[in-house]
Amino acid sequence: MSDYVAGEQQAPVKNGIEIYPKLKQQFSHIKSPLLLDIINKRYKFGLDKYGQPLMSQDGRDTYKDIMDELGDAAQYIAKLKIEVGFEPTPEDIERIDNIIHVCDSLIQLTLTSVFDWE
Repeated sequence: MSDYVAGEQQAPVKNGIEIYPKLKQQFSHIKSPLLLDIINKRYKFGLDKYGQPLMSQDGRDTYKDIMDELGDAAQYIAKLKIEVGFEPTPEDIERIDNIIHVCDSLIQLTLTSVFDWE
């Protein structure tokens, strides 16, 4: 059983350490151009949406943010599987391979020590 609770959170505040430079630095160890491209684009999206980068002490519950995004990802994966059906095209297979690659890269990132980030 988890302590996860669905619901809204406050808007982030600009406080703490900026995450993006630390994450880019960490990717010198994890070779994933696809994930790095996604992170770059999400960084720019966040700047446009919130007017600030993702910060370490931004007033939000980071665990909840992660669980929200993982819950959404699970639903999108199920949606893709239904849309693709039993006859995936080569493009479908490539997209699924990309998802697997990004998930693997995220697992590698999660397994690195926080002390490796300094």
